[in-house]
Amino acid sequence: MDIVDISLSGILFLSFAIGFPANLVSFNFFLNKAKRVPNCIYLVMSAADGLTTLLLVPVGICLAEGRDSGLLFKNRYFCNIWGVIYEFVPFYTVFLVACLSFLRTLVLIKPLTIVKQTPVLMVMAGYAAFVLVRLVVGINFGLGEYRYGANAGYCWNHVTDQTYQVIHTVFSVSQLAFPILPITLSCITSVLILMFSSSRNRGVRTAAGMRVKHKATVTIILVTMLYIVFNIPLFANYTRYVVNVYRRSHGYLLPEVQNRYLERYTWLVAYIVTMSLNSLANPLLYIWRMRQFRMAVMTKLLPHRVRLAGSERSSGGGTTGVTGGSIVNGAVIANNAALESST
Repeated sequence: MDIVDISLSGILFLSFAIGFPANLVSFNFFLNKAKRVPNCIYLVMSAADGLTTLLLVPVGICLAEGRDSGLLFKNRYFCNIWGVIYEFVPFYTVFLVACLSFLRTLVLIKPLTIVKQTPVLMVMAGYAAFVLVRLVVGINFGLGEYRYGANAGYCWNHVTDQTYQVIHTVFSVSQLAFPILPITLSCITSVLILMFSSSRNRGVRTAAGMRVKHKATVTIILVTMLYIVFNIPLFANYTRYVVNVYRRSHGYLLPEVQNRYLERYTWLVAYIVTMSLNSLANPLLYIWRMRQFRMAVMTKLLPHRVRLAGSERSSGGGTTGVTGGSIVNGAVIANNAALESST
């Protein structure tokens, strides 16, 4: 039994055990606050992350059983459904991160810009439909199908038509590898704008709304940077794949490759493990950066202690006391919390 396979299987199971319930909490949290565009994007990202951790459980089982396809991946229909959904998730996730980063950079460059929710939602739905149709059409017309490969450890897209292979490769690279450049540029632009505004306003007291907006922007930058870091192996792998196809030198992509280790783990790590870690890290980042989300998690994990703490604050006065000062402070805290969740 391969110790590397067992270790990677443990990572996938850990990502599911922690990441799936954490992303369910994230989804429920943003669902109740989906009145602003960033929260809508966070909502869909939480759904995609939770789905990713769930889809990787069969892969973890296969790795733990010596790369045996098992009952699930032996089924042709399950393999095709799994392959379409899992290939859809990375394509759509990079689009969501791009939307989140580009819209925040636009707001920083033009502070008075109002981003309307309906057009953004329509674009998100249209792009999702486009990606799904493109993936499903190839299977329905017999241009390719998803098959389990022991060397891969999961169901991969086996393209049978040469023309469709070129089309599929072009779309894959343009939707996964190329967006890394504009996303990185947008992230750097946001960082520079924040640094410039911070140095310009140093020593000047800023309004609570501006501080909350600054914090929300930093959170979006961190989400974007986290995505870039975890997905660099996938971007690099797709780029190398295109170069190999173009030069007609498939290298590690063929069974007779000399380096068997690279053949077994290059795509597995870049396409499976890093995606699971990214899906696990996102809700942890939300816990760190968003106070209201942190309270929601605490309410789910320790409901008795949260109720007890709330009753102690109310009995001791807290922000709901009878004095005018405590009422004002309570209003300010509530206003800041609302700004934090919607900015």
